[in-house]
Amino acid sequence: MAEKKDVAMNTFPVVTDAAYIYAEAGDGSQVKIKKSDLYKKAGLFRIERTFTGGEQVEIPFKGGLVIVQNGSFTHSKSLAIVNGGNSGDVIIPDGYINYFSEVENRICIFNTGENTNYIVKNGYSSNMNVYLLFLGI
Repeated sequence: MAEKKDVAMNTFPVVTDAAYIYAEAGDGSQVKIKKSDLYKKAGLFRIERTFTGGEQVEIPFKGGLVIVQNGSFTHSKSLAIVNGGNSGDVIIPDGYINYFSEVENRICIFNTGENTNYIVKNGYSSNMNVYLLFLGI
């Protein structure tokens, strides 16, 4: 049987992205966690990808701060504070983004009522590049 070798973490290669993060648990053992799980634990959710027409993704939070951009049309970002009851305050509006309801020809951020997670939806019939950062509270 092959003998396991400990690899010093300071010898790991430096990269700009990874699927997993390696760390040390409270008992000193080495562990790995998915980057997406670590983000969620920290209250973060991030999307940087192309949505097909009508596609939607659930955001794993019921409220927080959201920054969103329709990268297919603009470099401008929209900023809003969203609450659990599908309400909130749009601080920086953008004509390509719609909050609190589904409409055609917009990237929509909404939920379906009390105690439900938010959804980001491509309201266009064509593919759209969506960039979103959600700080869940």
